[in-house]
Amino acid sequence: MKTKNALLGAFILGIGLALTGCASTESFHDERLGKSKPLDSMGHHAPVLENPESRIAILEEKIMNLQKRIVVFNKKEYFDPHEFRLSGWEILKRDYQKEVQELRAQIVQLNNTHSQQEGVGKASSTVPLEKA
Repeated sequence: MKTKNALLGAFILGIGLALTGCASTESFHDERLGKSKPLDSMGHHAPVLENPESRIAILEEKIMNLQKRIVVFNKKEYFDPHEFRLSGWEILKRDYQKEVQELRAQIVQLNNTHSQQEGVGKASSTVPLEKA
């Protein structure tokens, strides 16, 4: 009896997903806008993630939000009596801070490399040619 109910539930769930389009890999059609948009959201966010400055801004905003949560939960201990959430948020905050430091170091390194390349280009163009 239990297996029949489980099979029937799985069948109904599968039909429901197939009818709503959640099980398809095709594009999602927004009837209100009259156009299709892809389901892959990573492609939409890729340009933002490629720019280290924007990634730093996003991470700093996340760090501020986590810090606000930590302050609230420290004031009201009954929200998290065993401090599981607090410890998780503090670990996440440290990870974000570490990533921000790495991105800033990467930006500094890129700027130094770029300035060295400019210096080499200027030095080679200003060196006088020897007379033959």
